[in-house]
Amino acid sequence: MSDVLVTGSSGDVGSLIAKHLGEKARPFDMPQCDVLDLLQLRTYMLGCSAVVHCAWDRADHYDPTNPAKRMGTKGLQMARNIFRAAGDIGVKRVIMAGSIHTDMPRHEPSGERSPDRMAEPDGPYGSAKLAIENEGRHAADSGLEVVCLRLGWVSSDPHDSPEHKTEPYPPGEGWLHHDDLRSLVDACLDMEQSLPDKYAIIYGVSRRLPQRAHDTSNLFGWEPQHSYTPNSKS
Repeated sequence: MSDVLVTGSSGDVGSLIAKHLGEKARPFDMPQCDVLDLLQLRTYMLGCSAVVHCAWDRADHYDPTNPAKRMGTKGLQMARNIFRAAGDIGVKRVIMAGSIHTDMPRHEPSGERSPDRMAEPDGPYGSAKLAIENEGRHAADSGLEVVCLRLGWVSSDPHDSPEHKTEPYPPGEGWLHHDDLRSLVDACLDMEQSLPDKYAIIYGVSRRLPQRAHDTSNLFGWEPQHSYTPNSKS
């Protein structure tokens, strides 16, 4: 594996991934680097075999007092720039750090939440992440391999778990241990054969006991190794 561009490399998720990849990581984050700058993005992406896109503009939020302002407009443009630059440079695979909010229905489904079912976002944030997944499908049609990760809650504290803290997710909605995040990214980067359809969605969550809520099956052979029992207290 050659260099991997990691956008949002100073954020909670991006910093974990960049640190894990070590010398293979090529950090890319504000204020020095801007994913909205397509020329700069192309320059930094040269020589990379893959991209892990974690960047997100936290100021790009939903404002109920201003319906004309749609959440995620900057985030969607950043994703488009990633796909365009990767296609121009010839990067093989792009891994998008998304969220389980992409599919969090009001009524718990009878079975596990699966990438094969129609997604039900829980709000503007989830809808924005779903729009990015759809952009990824179009990029895959052009030959770029795209992997969308629907990540659960990744705490800044490696020793934290839903038994101790449940914010910002309700108990048991989804939690991802640091080790499981690292092994998931490794699995997505290390698979040498091409993706059958150039596109995949994976739920990045650790094991929920006694019954899981998300179908974590995938083409990369990844399985979460850590487990937790949701706190019954809200």
